[in-house]
Amino acid sequence: MLRSMRLWAALFISVAALTACGSETIEVTRVVTQEKTVEVDATREVEVEVEVTRLVEVEVSNDIEVTRVVEQPVDTVRSIDLQFGVHQALGMAGQDVFVKKGDELFRQTPDEIDGLLSETVYRSGFEIEADEFAVSDNPFGPFSAEGAKPLAMTFADWQTATGSGTYKVQGDMGTVDFSFENLVPNAVYTLWCARGKLPPDPVIVNLPCGELDGSQNVFESDGDGNLHIAMSLPARRNSSETHLSVFAIAYHSDDQSWGPVPGPFGSVTHTQLLAPLPGPDDEAWQVSTQPHVAGDPARGRDIFETGGGILSTQCIHCHTLDGTLSTAKYGGPSLMDISTVAADRVPELSTVEYLRQSILDPSAYVVEDFGDSMEKSYQYLFSEEDINSLVAFLLTQ
Repeated sequence: MLRSMRLWAALFISVAALTACGSETIEVTRVVTQEKTVEVDATREVEVEVEVTRLVEVEVSNDIEVTRVVEQPVDTVRSIDLQFGVHQALGMAGQDVFVKKGDELFRQTPDEIDGLLSETVYRSGFEIEADEFAVSDNPFGPFSAEGAKPLAMTFADWQTATGSGTYKVQGDMGTVDFSFENLVPNAVYTLWCARGKLPPDPVIVNLPCGELDGSQNVFESDGDGNLHIAMSLPARRNSSETHLSVFAIAYHSDDQSWGPVPGPFGSVTHTQLLAPLPGPDDEAWQVSTQPHVAGDPARGRDIFETGGGILSTQCIHCHTLDGTLSTAKYGGPSLMDISTVAADRVPELSTVEYLRQSILDPSAYVVEDFGDSMEKSYQYLFSEEDINSLVAFLLTQ
């Protein structure tokens, strides 16, 4: 994983101070908010006073960029399909598990990993800082094996993990919908929004995806090593010629998360998969238009899949998302591609209007070949926030 914990902590304090609306002395070069832009002499510390309702960007004097909001037209949706890979597949050095040779630990180079697939994976007895770009004098080891312990897997097990999914940005918010397979079964994982300056002088910042306190950033794989992560988060800065943005998923061999920080790398925190975020002009980005809805897609997914503490029968019981027909007695149409299909269902209704009508007044329009069997009480059960969140989730489909 991309990292520099001491620097991360300092930047977190600066960002927190600004977003708390006040006056703090911090060394920055530029502060951008919705209200104003403040240019600062980077050679000295100054007092920056800004009434902040939403932080857009902070550039500190060592060229690190911490972006929590990127302003875009709210009717523009940018999405990209991402593939996760292990460090070696991405040509990076900083893997957080090791091979033990005698009394020493070693990282695996991209050239030698195939010969180590049957070897047992070890964790270190103390934190070993990563060196993703192999710029230090000792990126691969040896490191002391004092306190090292074997993990219950081989490198073949570790390397077979895969992940993929979609990242979408609309306005100042983004959503991720990632699926992983062949992770460590029944294990704690965290997802990190990392950004760093590229060599020759790399400096890295890790932020928990979601809330900065890490409260949304703890997940558990199932017994087969599968994990699905769907969440909302502030829009991310794209990679550039000088900076790299990455989504990274980390396994915690101590069975706990560490809140706003990743935890000690190598000993209990082990980055398993990475997905770099391409630059803004990369042809892999897909651009479309979509209505803006002031709802939380992650909360909408929770309502759709589990009932969200409101419904006794989940939406997904009657409406699939994969194009298949529900096996429920009164099953309705699949909602696969509903964000596109809904635009043409009722000519006089917009996509959002149609989705809201379908939830609140399902008898107003019934899809051909399906009966008028949908529950009619949702208008009394759902709050306005719940409706917006459910619509926001359906707009991601």
